[in-house]
Amino acid sequence: MIKALKGGETLDVLQPRATAPTVSSGGWTQRLDEAEFLERFAQGFTYLSGCGAPAPDEIGFEHEEGDDYRAAEALWEQFRLVFLTSAQTECAESWKDAGYAVIEEGEDWWLAVELALKGQTP
Repeated sequence: MIKALKGGETLDVLQPRATAPTVSSGGWTQRLDEAEFLERFAQGFTYLSGCGAPAPDEIGFEHEEGDDYRAAEALWEQFRLVFLTSAQTECAESWKDAGYAVIEEGEDWWLAVELALKGQTP
């Protein structure tokens, strides 16, 4: 917080955070450095990296086998979990049929992912 003077008064003014949260290890550094995810997901992936959640196996994953095509923004194979953008929600049923839990883009989606990775129902 910084102080600003206005007509002899001292006002408290919130200052934005100057540094990004610390990224934990466990594959996150490489995932965040190499991933080509949409900027709107940066906050969520940074949160997940800092809360001890395991890094996804893939970011920007596509699967195609015969007539079965499905895409996911992030895939956690061991946890059978995928995170889908609003543009990928048409793939949700295919992921569910393949035995995956599906988290769809929404407000605070990263909290739902965190709960799912901890074995709790979002």
